[in-house]
Amino acid sequence: MRRILHIIKRSIVYLLLAVFLIFVSLWIWNIFVDELSDDEVNFGVTFSNYYAMELGLDWKAAYLATLDDLGVKNLRLAAYWSEIEPENDAFNFDSLDFEINEAEKRNAKVILVEYTDLECPFCKSFHPTMQRIMRER
Repeated sequence: MRRILHIIKRSIVYLLLAVFLIFVSLWIWNIFVDELSDDEVNFGVTFSNYYAMELGLDWKAAYLATLDDLGVKNLRLAAYWSEIEPENDAFNFDSLDFEINEAEKRNAKVILVEYTDLECPFCKSFHPTMQRIMRER
């Protein structure tokens, strides 16, 4: 009889310990989940007009659909130097201006990614110019 009571007491202690550990685990989980709330996460998309053209798409239509149909509010845009300066000293910012202006109309945030080679002496010398252009926008 004593042995049975001892087993029952031991089982109750283990059960209470397990319940306590579960509550502590849930409490800790709740703390971390609150810290990682959805309000702090910003999702967005990368759009590349060059890649859209490679896929055979009208890149402007694809870009506008990304903004309007998907309702994207955070964009990372690609700026390809070969497109910005197709010939020496002939700069063309038309496509980049279009992308930035359309994003501004929709209150979308833009991150601009410049694809260049900083090992190239000219590209390296242009880098401060690109930074100045971005500050002025």
